[in-house]
Order: sequence, then structure tokens, then C-alpha cells
Amino acid sequence: MVTVELPYDAEEVVTIIFKHLQEPVPDPRNIKPDLPRKLCEVIEKALAKDPTERFQSTEEMAHALNIVSTFNQAEESLPEDTNSIVPKVDNKDSSSANKVVSKSTNFKVIWLVGICLLIVVVVGLMFYEKEIFNKPEEPTYKVLSPYLDEEDQTVLEEVKTAQKQMKGIHLKSTINLNGKENQEEIQFVDEKNFYYKYNDIETFQNKWECVGRFPKANDKRWYKLYSCHVQMGLQDPKEVLALIDQSKTAKVEKKENEYMVTFTLDQLNPLQKHLQMFAKNKGDNELISGSFEAQIWTQTTNHRVKKIEQTIKTQSSKLNMTTHVLGEMEEIKRPN
Repeated sequence: MVTVELPYDAEEVVTIIFKHLQEPVPDPRNIKPDLPRKLCEVIEKALAKDPTERFQSTEEMAHALNIVSTFNQAEESLPEDTNSIVPKVDNKDSSSANKVVSKSTNFKVIWLVGICLLIVVVVGLMFYEKEIFNKPEEPTYKVLSPYLDEEDQTVLEEVKTAQKQMKGIHLKSTINLNGKENQEEIQFVDEKNFYYKYNDIETFQNKWECVGRFPKANDKRWYKLYSCHVQMGLQDPKEVLALIDQSKTAKVEKKENEYMVTFTLDQLNPLQKHLQMFAKNKGDNELISGSFEAQIWTQTTNHRVKKIEQTIKTQSSKLNMTTHVLGEMEEIKRPN
């Protein structure tokens, strides 16, 4: 609205979205050099990447615009801190400023509407990116394997339904890749609330808070991170259960207080999105050549998964992973 041009330009929509999320706000004076510097500082503050650095209320932003409209002809420059355009004023100052503002109401409204529209566009693109690009894929449950009898199919349907109804999940995994063992813990509600620990490295996300720490260095303080992401992968019981319908060997055994589900795959095509973490080279034939074995233990009372053991073999790698489901979680708080 101010420069009659968009702040970012690219051929692909995805590129524009990532520019909004990662690149600094361009200086409007690069396009329209005669814009007041104070107005550009208001725009920069309104479009700050960090929400805490933006205006915290419409009144605060309106007051900054009042100052711009009142003193845009002044020759003195503002301090470097953009917060200086939002000073506190006493009643005497506010009464005199209001008189000037009343004479330039149309000017102020035009700038305010334009900047608010820009903010709406940026915030909308940020939520679009979150929902489209970071949203985990929900496994789609197809018709269960025709190699299972009706009773086994009923049990598996109940197990899948029980997992899908869980609001959040707490998992601990031991991952052994080619003889090297690692420990992993995931507490996951959604992409905006999770805790992830890989060996001694921890990250935590809660809405806008994204922090991490490295206790192995004897430093237990949490540090602000640019971004936090976690991928559940084959630690997620729903992902493993979604593979059963492609197995010719699936079976269900009822024991005293649990069901044990076992199945194998003689090709790794269904697991390609999970194999990049341990395949030797991307695009190798080993991504489709190999075998997969899984055992799943579930409770007979509520049909929730308790434990999963998996083995993936390729031409050059072997992965053994044991995952324990420690329970359901509704909200995750940052550890001390």
C-alpha cells in the first residue's frame, strides 16, 4: 500500500512464503526514497519477525503513527531504537498532539489502513506455512489385510481407533543403527507444543516459545532458537499401524493382558519417507530393496499401544528400534 509494490517477489508462492518468514523486512525507501524515515521505522516494527518486537496494541501503533504524521517534516533524525517512536506522553503533550492529529486525520487513516493490511497479509502467510508445510501427515487407514481373519481385523480396527483418539503422546525410543545406539524421547501434542530429546540435546516448543539446551556441557539454561521442529516417523504408533494392510504375514495373538501384532514387509517402498535418516545415499536401490519386521504390543482393556519393536534391513544398513509408549498427554510444559 505504501510503495504500491509487494515486499517480496518470486516466481513460486512457496519462495515468497519463506521470504516472509526468514528474510528481513525490506526498506520501503529502496522503492520510494521520499518516504519519511520515521514511517519506515513504524512499518519495520509492525512487521517484525519476533511478535514481542511488534506493537503490542492498536493504541501503541496509532500513537506512533500520530508522531509520524505530526513531525514528518522535522529535520532531526530518530534514535536507532525503533521503540523511541512510541514514547509515553503526559496529558499536556497528548492534548496538543490531538489538535494536530485532528487536522491530518485522513492522512493518518490512510497510513494506518495500509500498514494494517500488510500485517494481515504477513500473519496470514505465516499461518498458511504452518498449516501446509509443517502439519504432520495423518496416516490413512485402508482396508485391512485380506490375510487377517475377521476377529483379528476387529482388534486392529479398535487399536487404530484408540491411537487416533489420543490427544498427545509420550514416547521413549532406543535406536540402534549399525551398532551405534542412541536414545530419543518425544512428548508430542501438536506442532506448537512438544518436547524432544535426542541423547543430551533438548528442544521445547510451546506456541511462540522455541528453546533448546545442551546439558552435556554442564549448562542447564534454555536458549532461544530460531525454529523448532520434530518428526515422529516410525516412533509414532499410528505410522506403524498404517503399514499393516500392505503385509501378507500380519497376525494377532492374544496373551494374558495384551495383544501382540506381528507383520513383515518384503519391500521397503511404503517406508521411503522414513528411510532417508539411515540410507547410505539418497536414491540408492536400497531404499526399495530390503525388509521390515515389526512387533506391536497393545493393551486388551483400552487397545492402546504399549510397545513397538522394529527392524529394518537394507543392503548396507540395519536399524533396530524399540519404542515404549509411556502415556497420553494433553499439555507439555518445559522441564526445569
